[in-house]
Amino acid sequence: MTIDHIFIDLDNTILDFYAAEAEVLAPALAAHGIDPTPETVALYQNINVEQWRLLEEGEVSIDEVGVRRFALLAEALQCSIDAQALSDTYEAMLMETCHFMPGAKAMLETLQKRYRLHLVTNGMASVQYGRIQSAGIADYFEHLFVSSDLGAVKPSEAFFDACFAQIEGFDKSRAVIVGDGLGADICGGLRSGLRTIWYNAQQVVNDSPWQPDVEVKSLADVPVILMEWENKN
Repeated sequence: MTIDHIFIDLDNTILDFYAAEAEVLAPALAAHGIDPTPETVALYQNINVEQWRLLEEGEVSIDEVGVRRFALLAEALQCSIDAQALSDTYEAMLMETCHFMPGAKAMLETLQKRYRLHLVTNGMASVQYGRIQSAGIADYFEHLFVSSDLGAVKPSEAFFDACFAQIEGFDKSRAVIVGDGLGADICGGLRSGLRTIWYNAQQVVNDSPWQPDVEVKSLADVPVILMEWENKN
C-alpha cells in the first residue's frame, strides 16, 4: 500500500486541549463574575461536550457553539452574564495557550519527511489558527482545514470532500487519517474511504459502531504503523 497523504486531527491528537482548557477556563469565568468552583467547571465541561456532540451530528452550527455553551452555563447557574463577552475572553486566552500531546512534535517531524500532511479540525477559525500559530506547527502541513472555513464539520462527508477537492493529485486509497475522536475522525474517515488510526491515549473502551483500522496508545506508533502498511503491500 502506497501512502501519500496523512490527515491529522488537532485537539487531543497534536495539542492537549484539556490541559489548555484547565489553564484558562477558571480565570475566564472569574473575569466575568462566575466563581470557578470544581462543580461549576465540571458543569461547563459537560455542557461543552454535549454541544460538540450536537455539532458533529449537525444539530447546531459551529458559529453557535462558542456562545451557546456559556449561555447554557449561565442558565444552569441562574446568573446573569454576557455570554458573548465571556466567550470572547475565553477564546482569546485559549488562542495563546499551548500544550502538546506526548510525542506529537516528534511524530510531525518524522511524518513530514515522508508524507504530505494535512491538518483537519472542527472549531472556530480565529481560535484554531491562533492556537496553531502559538504552537508553531503550521509549517508541518500542506493544508490547514478548519471546519468554519469549509462550511462543514467532521465527520460529514461534505467536510472531507471539501478537503479532498483542494489537494492536487489526491487519491483517497493512498490516504490515512489519525485522530483521537471516534465520532469525528474515525467515523468521518471510514465514511470517506480513508484508512484510520485511532489515537486512544486515555485507553477508553470503544463501544461505538466505528471500528478503526488500527488503535494506538502512543503517537510514536503512528509512523511504525504507516511503514508496516506500506511494506505489507
